[in-house]
Amino acid sequence: MSTTIVSHGFGMTNQDHWYPYLRDELGAAGHRVRVPQLPEPQAPQADAWLKALTAETAVSPAADTVLVGHSLGGVNVLRLLEKHDVDAEGPYAGVVLVASMAGEVGYDALAGFFEPDFEWPRIRRAARTFRILHAADDPVTGAATGEHIMRFVTELGATATVTATGGHFPTTGASRLQLPEAIRLVNDSVPNCPGIDEREPGAVCLPP
Repeated sequence: MSTTIVSHGFGMTNQDHWYPYLRDELGAAGHRVRVPQLPEPQAPQADAWLKALTAETAVSPAADTVLVGHSLGGVNVLRLLEKHDVDAEGPYAGVVLVASMAGEVGYDALAGFFEPDFEWPRIRRAARTFRILHAADDPVTGAATGEHIMRFVTELGATATVTATGGHFPTTGASRLQLPEAIRLVNDSVPNCPGIDEREPGAVCLPP
């Protein structure tokens, strides 16, 4: 059994869009799923969001935990990984970033989430795997969508799934109640052998 923790997006609640679907589908498969409500989603503050997510992750071992970040919630996950003590707690099992951003996208009110620049080497070391789900027609990342995706691929060694459509999963004003692609990526991130870092040469998972 693994734990999945979802960091929701800007202007959203933990009951919006595909979050309950993710919780119900993974929960039915026997996984623990938590979608904390982050403070002031309409006027978020980076420090407050990071504090809330840090408290949520403190109750489950990193080796058994998959972090999911949607949109600005993905940036929140990146900041959490930046602060994570890998030597003391080990890396997280995996990270799934849905329609997230690797840098500023022109929203002045959210500038605090992107300052200072990300410490990519620290982030990469803090999780075993990184998976990206992004739509080519995402209006938030816009013409720079490819640059955001490639930054994740280059800096984090991420595997990217890019759909032709989907917007921002969803775009503001729309609704999306299911996201099976996210279920698949979380399942792909669930560790077969908790505590084993598959990136380490010679790491072996023995059957129970």
